[in-house]
Amino acid sequence: MLEGRRKSIQPMAQRLPEGDMQALQQFVRQSPWESEPVQRRIATKVSRAIGPKAWVVDDTTVPKAGEQSVGAAHQWCGALGKQAVCQRAFRGLMSLSSLGLDEAGWSGVRVWAMGAAG
Repeated sequence: MLEGRRKSIQPMAQRLPEGDMQALQQFVRQSPWESEPVQRRIATKVSRAIGPKAWVVDDTTVPKAGEQSVGAAHQWCGALGKQAVCQRAFRGLMSLSSLGLDEAGWSGVRVWAMGAAG
């Protein structure tokens, strides 16, 4: 599964002997393994490969009309400057210079990282 440029479910399933896309999708979505050790290992490898001089943590909010969107909740919404229903995403960026130029990064919605109670 490491060979090939595309790492989404369909191309990876096509590279498997059985090619069962549904089984692979269920494995990825429903497996009981913890994602944090995997994320830490990826962050360590990327950090060693890039050699950042600094890490920058930022949050972004997107106003929403209702709470049906993933991560939408009544919380501080920086985009509006007040409490409102919005999605909030945090991102960590690696900077290769002291000027803060972003060369690589990752992002994720808060509720995905902390669960619905977060």
